Amino acid sequence: MNTPIRLALNLELLCLLSLTSGCVVFSLHSMRDVAVTLTDAESGRPAGRLPVKVVYSDTYYLPFLIVGPPDELRTETDEHGKAVTKLADYRFIMHLEAGGNVFPLTKKLVRDGGVVDGRLSHGNQRDAEPRLRLKLEPVARRPHTYRELPAAPLLRCGGSRA
Repeated sequence: MNTPIRLALNLELLCLLSLTSGCVVFSLHSMRDVAVTLTDAESGRPAGRLPVKVVYSDTYYLPFLIVGPPDELRTETDEHGKAVTKLADYRFIMHLEAGGNVFPLTKKLVRDGGVVDGRLSHGNQRDAEPRLRLKLEPVARRPHTYRELPAAPLLRCGGSRA
């Protein structure tokens, strides 16, 4: 006889088995504010007003189901080639695309910052797009400060306030 309690226990057992079988992987990432700067790799001039796309992928890990991957991100650099955006310190495959260049990203690069030279996303048209350089800098978070709270009035238990 299948009672609701027995069905719930069977469902819990099934979930536990699927989690311990190695088929499900949880994406435990955090979002970080990162300053993105794009420049021409040869001249060093800023690459302004370029659309930027960050793609988080799990296609390399096909036998696994990755739960909770970050969403694709789209933004644009300003006239100085800069943009501040939130990037995930994702442990699987991620890359940034801008100006016909692809930049492989790593968890360490998002957390600590660094410089990456791009590779052209279309191999046949080498002169169509300039080769770019990407600089990532973590934006420092303001330290938590606690304001001193005003002292609470002393309350007496029982008795009068007089």
